[in-house]
Amino acid sequence: MNNTLTPVEMLDKVLEWFAMDVSQIKLSVLIPRTAAPKDQALRNMAEVFLELNTPEFLLFADLIFDKLVRDKYIKVLNQQTPIAPIYAITFDGILFSRQGGYQKEDKRKVIQATLQSWQTWAIVIGTFLAGLYGLWEIARNIYHLSK
Repeated sequence: MNNTLTPVEMLDKVLEWFAMDVSQIKLSVLIPRTAAPKDQALRNMAEVFLELNTPEFLLFADLIFDKLVRDKYIKVLNQQTPIAPIYAITFDGILFSRQGGYQKEDKRKVIQATLQSWQTWAIVIGTFLAGLYGLWEIARNIYHLSK
């Protein structure tokens, strides 16, 4: 069985780690939830979520942090010292994590696209049938006038 997480699953795990309640974290990895330097956060994430203890995660880690900052789900607290940035979750990040994160958002987008596709086809078919009915009525009127 393949235990490698997809990049989207990694995003959700990192966001979940930032959003975790202190009561969910083992005391050995307890750090202040409001401020975590990236290197310390990465070590602690790998202890909390063993599936993140992989070379693939380390490969994506910087990109994951950048995306979470860009999406405003985590923020950099010490903008002046970019060498050792300290990250914290935002309120939007907590809400987004509790709503299922990126995986749930992707599922919602697929469902929305499917519904929109069905709605479009329903409109196309309805318009076609209305056009056929209109042509039928015109032909019927022409036939009745010619009698």
